[in-house]
Amino acid sequence: QNFWVTMQHLLLGVLFCVVFTNAQRQDYPTCDGKSPSEDHAFHSSFGNVDFDVSKVVRSPLKSVSRDAIMSCARDWVAKKIPYCQCNGAAECCGNCPYCGTTRCDCSGYVSYCWGAMGGYSTRSIPDIAHKITKEELLPGDVLLNEGEHVIFFGGWENNKTKTHYHAYQEPGCHNDGPHHAYESVVVYPNSWSPELFIPYRFNHVL
Repeated sequence: QNFWVTMQHLLLGVLFCVVFTNAQRQDYPTCDGKSPSEDHAFHSSFGNVDFDVSKVVRSPLKSVSRDAIMSCARDWVAKKIPYCQCNGAAECCGNCPYCGTTRCDCSGYVSYCWGAMGGYSTRSIPDIAHKITKEELLPGDVLLNEGEHVIFFGGWENNKTKTHYHAYQEPGCHNDGPHHAYESVVVYPNSWSPELFIPYRFNHVL
């Protein structure tokens, strides 16, 4: 009897592993329906250098105007700078011209346009920015979900209702796209995890 009980447990364990593994494979986020191996090859194909913060000299932060910040944000959109984490075969949708200084992911985009060379992340942006209120938001500020995503605030769609705003962001590769910097009107503070997006302002904005 103990033998059959043991065999039943083993069979259940194998069945669980098969189901769990298949579920993991089905949930694997890839670009355009690629297999995991095809996706890895795709992200590796652009020849970007890896971002290495230890090799980047973080010079003292300088003051920057809101006009300069938004001009930079619009320039990335116009050039359709592709999303890229600059980390080997991690998420990378194209050739990033800034892998050696800031990266081309969401926080690299913000870092670059703030003039904060050295590639600050969503977790370290609070080191160079401070929280503000919704009412204080101005173009060039950001909505930050620390550890997850950051979005440039480009101004209210309607200054009276303040329910939607012009968002500039690098959205990532493993979503419906676009997979490059783009501008759109989104609900405040964001359509997903709204409770986690907090307004922040660069400490050196003019």
